[in-house]
Amino acid sequence: MMRLNLGGYLQRRNLTPYRLVKESGLAQATVYNMARVPAQRVDLDTVSTLLKALERLTGEQVTMDDLLEETAVAESLTAAGVPYTGDAETDAVLNDHPDILNRVARIEQGNSKLIPIGDIAAKYGVKL
Repeated sequence: MMRLNLGGYLQRRNLTPYRLVKESGLAQATVYNMARVPAQRVDLDTVSTLLKALERLTGEQVTMDDLLEETAVAESLTAAGVPYTGDAETDAVLNDHPDILNRVARIEQGNSKLIPIGDIAAKYGVKL
């Protein structure tokens, strides 16, 4: 399986996601997510913008090959033990909360309940 490993490239070049955000003009969340979680699916316009910004930062030609890495299927599991979805937000949740699938299963089985957000807001005086 091939994936884009922007974080690895940045580390090898002693660059930070912050510098890449400033140089590329891309949204901070986009760059930080791509640097934190190796991407399996990417927007080609975003990659083009990243490559141009990396060339300006390094002074070297940067190609897609520089950012790609091949991984074994076993290496591409989230902390929750399931494969990366390619959606940065979903993958971040699966990595940040390895027990999330157990939590969802407990809710689906009726062993746990969700408190409606309106009830929480009312309890703490927060307007929605």
